[in-house]
Amino acid sequence: MRKIAKCFLFYFVLMTLTAAVAGCGTNTSSDTVSKDSTLFVTQEVGEQGEGQDSGGSEKGSEKAENTGSDTPGGSAVRPTDSVTADEVSTDSGTTSEDSSGTEETGSEAADNTDSPSVTEASSETADLQDGTADQGTDNSADESEAVTVHVGDSTTMEGLKFAYSASGEVAAEEVTGTVANGYKLVFFKVVCKNISKADEFISSSDFTCYADGIAAEQYFTDDDLSASLSSGRYATGTLIYSVQEAAKDIELTYQCDWAAGEKLTFVYEGTSDSGYVPAAVTKATEGALSVGQVYGTGDLKISYLNCDEFVSENPNIQPAEGNKFVYCEFEFENTSLGDKYISSLDFEGYADGADCQACYGMVNDLSAILISGGSTVGTICFEVPKDAVTIEFEYILDSWNSERVVFSYGS
Repeated sequence: MRKIAKCFLFYFVLMTLTAAVAGCGTNTSSDTVSKDSTLFVTQEVGEQGEGQDSGGSEKGSEKAENTGSDTPGGSAVRPTDSVTADEVSTDSGTTSEDSSGTEETGSEAADNTDSPSVTEASSETADLQDGTADQGTDNSADESEAVTVHVGDSTTMEGLKFAYSASGEVAAEEVTGTVANGYKLVFFKVVCKNISKADEFISSSDFTCYADGIAAEQYFTDDDLSASLSSGRYATGTLIYSVQEAAKDIELTYQCDWAAGEKLTFVYEGTSDSGYVPAAVTKATEGALSVGQVYGTGDLKISYLNCDEFVSENPNIQPAEGNKFVYCEFEFENTSLGDKYISSLDFEGYADGADCQACYGMVNDLSAILISGGSTVGTICFEVPKDAVTIEFEYILDSWNSERVVFSYGS
């Protein structure tokens, strides 16, 4: 009886353990399904692509299918459908050993995905290498063939024509600031003309002076070379630098094209003057507006009200000898739907084709922010030679497209 009871007890314990084990297996499966119905499937698919075998790939495929069918809404299905188990295996370089069909699918995926990419990459690399080689050759040629000019010379680069007019020394009292002991001031006088059809901008900051290979300090004056030039206009400027008195090799460089390394070098030749004077352009611009005329666009209405000579009562604001101040008065009306900023800084003045310096001594300077339908009246003022024949002012409508409207000084 005891043996029978022990057998019965052993059988009861065995059945209990079997049920417990079976229950654990069911819970594990349930956990897996719960995982598949959440965003964890994205992480598991990613882990398969790191080197699992073909069996893992098949499980990943089953999980992807279960997730696609169980996920509500459909929006979360797209990332899973876009990266299948076969594609992950192909990307990781693994192939399936269970089925030849799977291997063919992986091969097709490789053919459809990798081959075009490799072809495009090879083509782009070849083009890049050719371009780099050509660019290197061009840069080397540009550097070895850098243009050097002396006083009296002229040359053309990047739509601009440069003429090296004069060089020499400047007295310290003629500039603002102090000059260190053992240093002197030298100048380069340069004429620049826009020979292109588009607007060109020239700035003194684009020039650098070197004295025995050392960059020199620049002194800015009202007569420096900075201008926005429309086609056919020119500017004359003096560039002043502080160099050591014992310096032997003094050069001024203008960087024409930073990307290509193109530059123009002006050699300092002491006190030297070629006597070069640019030819005056006295022909008036065709279609230039006169006093009383109106220019209208879709955004602005500009009325040319008046023009005359301006006499400043401020002793600190006076024209240079042989020059005078002239001004024009305009009314600007904003005809657009948005705001418009109007400023006298958007005007350029030219006397016989030469760029002129602006004067800001007048009280009613043109400057305003106009709302839609708003208007303002203001003046612009420039310093011009007394003997100038043709004086014109250009308002820059669009600097990117070189759009300007020209106003003629005079009645």
